[in-house]
Amino acid sequence: MISENIIIQKLSVYTIVLVVASLCCEKTQPDSKNTTQPQFKKESIMEINDNMFQEVQLNTNRQYACSPSPPKPNWKGVVIQAPKTVTFKSGEVVGSSGAFAAIPICGYSLVSASIKPEKPMRIVAVNISTGIVYSGEIVNLDPSPEAPPPFDEEPLSEEEVIGIDVGKYFNPNLADFVKIPHEAAQYNVHVEYRDFKSNVVTIELVEKKSR
Repeated sequence: MISENIIIQKLSVYTIVLVVASLCCEKTQPDSKNTTQPQFKKESIMEINDNMFQEVQLNTNRQYACSPSPPKPNWKGVVIQAPKTVTFKSGEVVGSSGAFAAIPICGYSLVSASIKPEKPMRIVAVNISTGIVYSGEIVNLDPSPEAPPPFDEEPLSEEEVIGIDVGKYFNPNLADFVKIPHEAAQYNVHVEYRDFKSNVVTIELVEKKSR
């Protein structure tokens, strides 16, 4: 009889311990409704106003309000945005390179770092009506040599850059690098870099008529 009472008491104590432990766990577990988890905002190919591109300084590597962002976590590649409509006037010249129009292609690239020589980015424009493909490499338009570094640095090896990603913004004027006809047309445009191909944007060129 005594042993049965001892067993019952032990079971009761064990039950109380389990109940208390369960309550503690419930209190320490975060409330899923109140816990803010970091979420990736998918805004790289967002709808924006064409007027936003007017503030872009062409052929620079700056970030602007119309610049795209990586479309998803752990992403690598190239993404671009451009105005839907670009107007130009026959005979007018834009920029120091003598382009017939200002056609900003605002982009962002994120790739693995490499010390090997690589080809420049390439802009590809396909005339929607004719299917003719025009393309050109994005090269430095400034002929002046770059200033040497203030002190000598040991070049990195390929092994030292493993696991390093390099991101950059770019804002080339399509008309500076791609020899498209100086006429009204619609183009599907994308950018190629290394083994990556960007999303496609559609740009309509509209000629302003002289009054």
